[in-house]
Amino acid sequence: MAMGRPIIPLSRTSKQRVRNFFDSIEDHEITTQTKYWRKRTPSTSQEIKNRWVFAYTSVHTSWDKNVTQYCLLKDKPISNRAQIEYQLILSRGGMQSQKADGIFHFGLSWDRNKEIFLNQPDCLRGLRDDLSKQLIQINFAKVSFALEMCNPLTANVVCLDRHILGLYGHDKELAPGITLYRRMEDYWLRLSELRDVPPYIARCIYWDRAQNHTDSHYWAKVL
Repeated sequence: MAMGRPIIPLSRTSKQRVRNFFDSIEDHEITTQTKYWRKRTPSTSQEIKNRWVFAYTSVHTSWDKNVTQYCLLKDKPISNRAQIEYQLILSRGGMQSQKADGIFHFGLSWDRNKEIFLNQPDCLRGLRDDLSKQLIQINFAKVSFALEMCNPLTANVVCLDRHILGLYGHDKELAPGITLYRRMEDYWLRLSELRDVPPYIARCIYWDRAQNHTDSHYWAKVL
């Protein structure tokens, strides 16, 4: 899987920007987001499957179009590629063909071996790495996103989307190489541990602040 070419160390400026964010996190933000996502943790196989579909529909899409695309597919069979693409076209959310390919392929993978998605280990990084190679039309970051939504309070992987890349001072339009991705992720995990906040909850705080919301309900309510 191509992840971009640059392999550069994290600069002091980059680390300081991220540290400044973690230093700004208020206790009440952690409490609010943790309480919310505890209720959103999936408890059934269908809910876990839905989280993956949501991750696919989030690719190169605004959050509101992501929600629209997802709602057209939520809880529905994903065994007919043409029907998946038809529903995505109705949403006008973009990348319908690529997403249909990815979601259909995911559905086949789910039917062949759903246990790999359901029986997730405590450490998700190896699983994330394996699934990033096995699945199509979904990158390292979005596989991480699916695993975050399935394990919002315990995930030790981080979706480095364009917002988080921007926080690091990285080009938002260029996916970092795997080595740099891991360095960014490691640093996020380390600061999360120091601040005593689940890594995904920290990311939600940053993302939702950018959208002028105090929790993720404005988009996650559809999950």
